[in-house]
Amino acid sequence: MAAKDMFLIIVRGSKFDLTRIDFSFANYKFVPLTSALIDEYLDFQPGMESAYLTAIRARYTRGHQIHDPHYAILPIDSNQSTWNHAMRCLWLLTIAYPSDLQKMYEIRYVRPSEKMIIETSMTEYDRYENFNPMQIPDDELGELHDFLALAFDRIGNNGYVSQVVDAYLQSRQSTLVYHSYLSLTMALETILDGKDELTYRLKRAVAIILGRTCESSEVLFSMVGYMYNLRSTIIHGERFKREELDYYMPTLERLVSRLIIELIIHNVDTRTTLGQIITRSGFGDYNKISNSHKEFTFNKDTYSLLHIKQYNKYKPQ
Repeated sequence: MAAKDMFLIIVRGSKFDLTRIDFSFANYKFVPLTSALIDEYLDFQPGMESAYLTAIRARYTRGHQIHDPHYAILPIDSNQSTWNHAMRCLWLLTIAYPSDLQKMYEIRYVRPSEKMIIETSMTEYDRYENFNPMQIPDDELGELHDFLALAFDRIGNNGYVSQVVDAYLQSRQSTLVYHSYLSLTMALETILDGKDELTYRLKRAVAIILGRTCESSEVLFSMVGYMYNLRSTIIHGERFKREELDYYMPTLERLVSRLIIELIIHNVDTRTTLGQIITRSGFGDYNKISNSHKEFTFNKDTYSLLHIKQYNKYKPQ
């Protein structure tokens, strides 16, 4: 018998009803933690126990159901399920809507290839400080579904985009804000080849990929410079103000989120090719990066960065 890694992933951190999000094209769906479908899924997997699920549900009060609903990511066909694909549903939502949507529990059932022993473990996660649950306006759901269907395979097949995503996701896992900040700047750096004139090329690349006009590209160029200066201060062990970090951090997260979305849409095959295109392009040429570009306007909070007209450098109070 081949080894099979069976799992149950439970998420939290959304004010939007996750059961309304359609991942059927990828063989997944979100169901409430109280759903009998979870029990049916466990019953379908030979030897899988429900003790941990029972313990989780015991902690899940009526207050949670109202104010902090939990959901499980379930496969539609459990014979065609992989951990990476299940998590990709969660990852794409956190990219599309930066928030505190998070994996709360993971229960794994590992069946060894020869022994019929079930090893069970549970990991608990929490990103609860200054909790910012995900919210999706109803009128954005259709466009979001179009993006999810487009992006699901692309983030797994494009190597350098996957690295940008990895750095973005890593920023969400750190308990130290400056570590998260460095991970986000690393995500920006991942789109470039080489180290020569890194700061200048990084500012220019982000400005061209995201800026919808020459004016917004110029603002983005300066914005990345401000953020990267703080990155250099942190990385060299120099003193920095926490207020400055708090000022840039939310915008940097939104910036990286939107950069990933644009990279997925363009689907340029290598960072070398992307670099060559950027070299030939100017401010306002975002739609010339590829022939596959499509304008997605969901999440007005991040989309507004593409048309930004002003961004002020941090000034100490």
